[in-house]
Amino acid sequence: MIGASAQSIVGIGMGAGVGYMQARLLRQRIGVYKQWVGASVIGMGLPFLAWDLTTALGSEFTFLLLSCILFGSLILELMQWRMLRKHSDNAYWWIPACIVGWGLAAAASDAMVIVVILLGGAILGVVTGAVLTRILGDQRPATEPKLAPDKGPVRNGSR
Repeated sequence: MIGASAQSIVGIGMGAGVGYMQARLLRQRIGVYKQWVGASVIGMGLPFLAWDLTTALGSEFTFLLLSCILFGSLILELMQWRMLRKHSDNAYWWIPACIVGWGLAAAASDAMVIVVILLGGAILGVVTGAVLTRILGDQRPATEPKLAPDKGPVRNGSR
């Protein structure tokens, strides 16, 4: 039993929330959604889960939010970069953007004041959203259906 400290819920929640918001943009641009959210949940959840398991096994380490977030961001950004590199030669910018975005958000959130936590999320969103938009430009998924005027979607020239 993990006990009173179930930090993995925090990591999974952060990964799911941020991943969902980023995936909304990416679904429109490159057609990824579930994979992106999954990478965010796994990447951010693993360090927190590891912390919970070591605590359950009797470890006396002190929980450090910043450490878990930085390790989680490293995992998720590498998983996400693999998706982005298929769509842009500039995908390598995703790695430093995540380090900066998650690092600034974690540093702001470490104070554990709700206003500061919200500010941390906003900082992360601005940094990573701006870089995603820059990396992908005006790219749209190849499978996006074209709309015929007043007739609905057109696929392969037929209705």
